[in-house]
Amino acid sequence: MTAAVELCGITKRYGERTVIEGLSHVFEPGLVYRIEGPSGCGKSTLLRIIAGIDRKYTGSVDLHGASVSMSPQGGGLLPGITAAENVMMAMTRGRGGRTVTRKAAAASFALMRELGIGEGYSMMPSEYSGGMRARVGIARALAREADLYLFDEPFAALDSASIARVSSVIKERTAGRTVICVVHDSISADTGSFSDVTLRMTGSPASGFDISQDSD
Repeated sequence: MTAAVELCGITKRYGERTVIEGLSHVFEPGLVYRIEGPSGCGKSTLLRIIAGIDRKYTGSVDLHGASVSMSPQGGGLLPGITAAENVMMAMTRGRGGRTVTRKAAAASFALMRELGIGEGYSMMPSEYSGGMRARVGIARALAREADLYLFDEPFAALDSASIARVSSVIKERTAGRTVICVVHDSISADTGSFSDVTLRMTGSPASGFDISQDSD
């Protein structure tokens, strides 16, 4: 089976501080992976390396040609456009969601309703609560067709009921694709049967994972 993501000897340093050292792992295609660990252990750093955002590391990342869609911490939204435009821009080639077909608009609205933000289409990012900002960012990531979906602490600003709803939508919308999701320890239990595999970063600096198979 071809790996969706293959990490080989990843080492990341910030000045004299090493955050990740010699980490290797193979993420198989079609599975939902949850990465856990305490704050500062390198979870988000690793996700940015996989996404190609952070290129200042040693080792190698092989995506085997997979296309990537990512929801960063806080949503990573554009401030000058509405919630709906932030989502629709992922479905169109036009910048800022300006060139939008009716089909794309309808699909964006449907996705936002699924995530519980159907009343916020025309709101600007400055008007969002933390939970709405997170869900709009998730919607934007899901709106893009990709082979690999990366989510950096998507549940951090959500209550338990919202976590259950959002995690269900992510799993349904990414069925058959590979998902890597960073989850903070404090809310890990609320994600229930969201993931297929849990990886807990181990070592200081992080050099591997404790691996457990999740079940419904």
